[in-house]
Amino acid sequence: MRTHRTSIFLLACTLALSSSADAQRPAEPVPAPRGRIQGVVYDSVNARPLGRATVQIVSTTAPSLSRAVIADSLGRFRIDSLDTGMWLLGVQHPLLDSLGIEQLSRVVNVTDRGTARTTLAVPSARALITRVCGAATAADASGFVRGTLRDASSGMPIAKGFVQAKWIDLMITKRGTERTIEEVDATADENGQFVACGVPTDGFVQLRAWRGTDSSGVLQLITPTHGILPRDFYIGASSRVMLTVSAASVDSAGDSLSAVTVMVARGIGQLQGTVRRKGGPPVGGARVAVRGSGLEFTTGEDGTFRLSALPLGTFTLETRAVGFAPHEEPIDILANTTPIASVALDRLTMLDTVKIKARYRAVGLEAFEKRRRSGFGRYLGPDDIEKRNAFRLSDLFVTMPSVRVVNASDGDQILMRGNGFQRYCTPTFFIDGMRTFGGTEFVMASSVRAIEVYTSSTAPAEFTDLNGCGSIVVWTGRR
Repeated sequence: MRTHRTSIFLLACTLALSSSADAQRPAEPVPAPRGRIQGVVYDSVNARPLGRATVQIVSTTAPSLSRAVIADSLGRFRIDSLDTGMWLLGVQHPLLDSLGIEQLSRVVNVTDRGTARTTLAVPSARALITRVCGAATAADASGFVRGTLRDASSGMPIAKGFVQAKWIDLMITKRGTERTIEEVDATADENGQFVACGVPTDGFVQLRAWRGTDSSGVLQLITPTHGILPRDFYIGASSRVMLTVSAASVDSAGDSLSAVTVMVARGIGQLQGTVRRKGGPPVGGARVAVRGSGLEFTTGEDGTFRLSALPLGTFTLETRAVGFAPHEEPIDILANTTPIASVALDRLTMLDTVKIKARYRAVGLEAFEKRRRSGFGRYLGPDDIEKRNAFRLSDLFVTMPSVRVVNASDGDQILMRGNGFQRYCTPTFFIDGMRTFGGTEFVMASSVRAIEVYTSSTAPAEFTDLNGCGSIVVWTGRR
């Protein structure tokens, strides 16, 4: 009995001593609550995930706590082991810079009760257009071109430079459809940034930048359906040179030709590259040119090319090869460096021979057919145009007798030999029956369904030319 009581006493003493030791030992810290953030970065302008965006987070209460992750190709990201509290999320991506979005961010509350889910979305195109150009521009279904002007020698932004956008606007009036050439000028700010508001959406626009006497080339671009077109311009020094374009004694149709003098741009720029079939081998015999320079290079069997004495700045690189669709793209020609271009050409799709009947007479070309039967001019009907696989309007005149296409500093010029003399001049142009003073560069070959060419003495009364050089009549519409 005594032994049992002694054991109980000793056990109680042991427990008391243990409790006293535990009371003197410092308590282990309790782990802080943890949570996570999971989300998606989305591009509302192009209606797709914004893949490979950098997502950065920083604690709003402890700014020294920050993390960064890269979203996957579907714009998804996840950040684990975060302290509970408020976190500021921000996104970095080249698209944001091109759209002029300085900050895309959101505050997220992280708790220990699960995953905080969020979506970081680029504002819609309509919202951006409203923010940049105003509600009237967005309501008019117009957009804007924005970018930065830079010096082609130093790469530094150019303040107070200018950008001009031009396009054709169609208006339906009581007299029918009228075409007007619209234009808007934009001035670059102290950081070289510019915005040209009011350009058409999903339309053809012509762009040029300049500062003083220095100018870029003329770019012909198509604005996206959403209406926001990012485009930077480089401007560099160049000289204007009068170039005499010589020719063979006769053209492909047997007409004698004379030399033509045009203005071209030259400088110290260089460009090299390779022309390949898309996904395939090099293309030999391709003609590569920088529009406005008057310079051209024909590739060898290895598809390589090299051009020198080019003007500095942003210009258009043109590439053509037999059996391939014509290709053009903007190219930045900079000082102290030689850009390397990689041109991929698409094969022309050759269709089986198709017999084309004159069904187009029922859609407004009855008068065209009547004049063609008279034999007083030169004519291209829908079937003739379809066979030429032309890319630009000027391509349709390359092999036409008494008409020449020359490359000048301001783009292709379509000239005619006036009244049979050995000189070339600028004819009077008519588009869909209306005389136009310039603006033919906006007419895409894909929209042309018929062409009439007349000398001054053979032109019908409704297409009388103004300067004795002849008349060119272009009819547009579905072929």
